[in-house]
Amino acid sequence: MDRLPSPTPAAGITRATALKTLAGLAASGLLALRAKAAPAAPDTETAETADGSRKPAEPKSVPAIEHESGIRSVRFGRRLRVPTHPGSVAVIDLLDAESFFETTVAYAGAIEKSRLFAGDFAGFVVAGIETTSDARKREYALTPTASSIDRRGEPLPGRKRAGGGAPEMLDWLSDPWQRETERLSGRETARRVLAGHSYAGLFTLHALLERPDAWDDFIAIDPSLWWDGGRWADAFHETRPNQWAGKRVYLAYAERPRRGSVGALDRSAPAKERIAEVLRRGGVEVIVRRFPDEVHGTVFWPAMYDAMKNFWLRMP
Repeated sequence: MDRLPSPTPAAGITRATALKTLAGLAASGLLALRAKAAPAAPDTETAETADGSRKPAEPKSVPAIEHESGIRSVRFGRRLRVPTHPGSVAVIDLLDAESFFETTVAYAGAIEKSRLFAGDFAGFVVAGIETTSDARKREYALTPTASSIDRRGEPLPGRKRAGGGAPEMLDWLSDPWQRETERLSGRETARRVLAGHSYAGLFTLHALLERPDAWDDFIAIDPSLWWDGGRWADAFHETRPNQWAGKRVYLAYAERPRRGSVGALDRSAPAKERIAEVLRRGGVEVIVRRFPDEVHGTVFWPAMYDAMKNFWLRMP
């Protein structure tokens, strides 16, 4: 990949300087930067004096740019939110960013500005991976095994086994992706967090099993534990204290069944309990939350805020 200029926001920059920087980034063809800054007068603005003549106006300060950048690729769209203030950061690798990026960015901004903020870092980088709008490709990228079984545990007639691309996705996410986001943000990483919902929640647990050293915290929201007839969840049968000690895992489950999914909810109940128990015995700090009023499609928003609150706010 060509080297890209690292976008480093600075307080008090002029509009002309900001636009010149943005133009350089856009010219690369690889980096799309969206900046949000208060409007400022042109550098040539003048002010009228008492005698009717004009003189250059006092320069106006432009607030620091809080920006998000996206590296576009054939396979995945990617977006990056970097805080304006200096200091080390916690990087949240957010899967399914096409659905959840803006909300997570809002949560990050609110928490890092809160008087209750208890993180040992200055703010959050939200590194969003837009998995894909193609359901079959997303299924392949985020599931650890190939399967032809539906969420009710029934074989799908005539369907070939699908899925199983998570190991490949994990190789990319835990190495080149992390190096590139650190380079673009230009910040020291204090913590690395992986967050996902549904298939992406399943992927998050797969990463905890297969690549625990790549992240410090794991947020799995209503993970698809029914995948492959629930057999994949059987991988959580032994503790790994040497790999898991000091890790934090947040598990969230929607308890209001969506239409036609009661069986899937019932079958995954033992797996939910077993996973939490095995993780605790392995030295993991585990938070389990159940949301009785949420369905699978709505649980991300309250759960993601709850996870960030529990990890990084000091509640009175």
